Amino acid sequence: MEFENNIVDLFKFSYSWALRKEGQKLFAKVLLGLALSTILMIVGAIMMTVGIILPLGGFSGDNPGWLTPLAGLGLAGFILGAAMLAAGILVSIHFSVKAFFSSLREKGLPVQTWNARKLLGYVVLYVVKSIYVGLSILSPKGLLIALAFYASIIAGFLFPLAFLLTLLLVIPYIIVVVYNLVRLSAAYPLYLSTGKGIFDSMKRSNALTKGKVLPVFGFYFGVMLVWGIVVMLVNMGLQAVARGLGIGGVFVSVAVGLPVLAVLSGLLMFAGIMAVSLLTSTFNVFATYYLQVGVYEKLLNEGRGGHTPKKARK
Repeated sequence: MEFENNIVDLFKFSYSWALRKEGQKLFAKVLLGLALSTILMIVGAIMMTVGIILPLGGFSGDNPGWLTPLAGLGLAGFILGAAMLAAGILVSIHFSVKAFFSSLREKGLPVQTWNARKLLGYVVLYVVKSIYVGLSILSPKGLLIALAFYASIIAGFLFPLAFLLTLLLVIPYIIVVVYNLVRLSAAYPLYLSTGKGIFDSMKRSNALTKGKVLPVFGFYFGVMLVWGIVVMLVNMGLQAVARGLGIGGVFVSVAVGLPVLAVLSGLLMFAGIMAVSLLTSTFNVFATYYLQVGVYEKLLNEGRGGHTPKKARK
């Protein structure tokens, strides 16, 4: 896998949205979708936390008294918070997959119709894939290490010395997990591009990456390392500017004697930092999926004898 060319390709794609009107609309949709998802998940998590605390307070002691209604409110808050958290996750997936589709189209690969059924299948694929990766179900040797690792954790609660075995198994287990992640790395693009089912996508991915774990892992690691360093530097620079403007506003407010200006500067600084983080996250979503689709395309091409599908920009 050509590392240098793909680094350049990744950077070109990461800002190509700014050069095309359709790309600008898509980037804005994904960014706003991720912002909405973040708000839903934060509010949901807060409501769930409050929903746990209030019932405990309402039913504490021999005579709960007036706290009893609060317990009921807390339970309702917990349920509503859980619903908002789930909705936030679904919103995040829905808009992130739009970036996934744009990567598939950029590589000239087909895309499946995106609907509620496909969204649910994508969520199920994520859960099932996580189980397969964690338990190494497709790799018998890794399965033994995974079972031994989890058994040592359980045994550690009964016999504390068993945790020493857990420490010895941590590194082998991490290697097993990384190995399985690479073997199943093409499952998502297969599911979104070919129309294969959940298990067929994982089996096909496992077949495509057979004997190619080290080059695929090295490619992922190298590209994401370079990309991560560049994005981190840009993120740090933009956040430094936001903090500098906020601190400057505080100094000005002290000099002119306007406390309200200090508050506004603080709020603007916080908003600026959040905006930079969200913008960076959106870039990473596009870059991550483009990289994943790029690896998938190369695996397909190797299976076809090097044939590359014609790119189709949309």
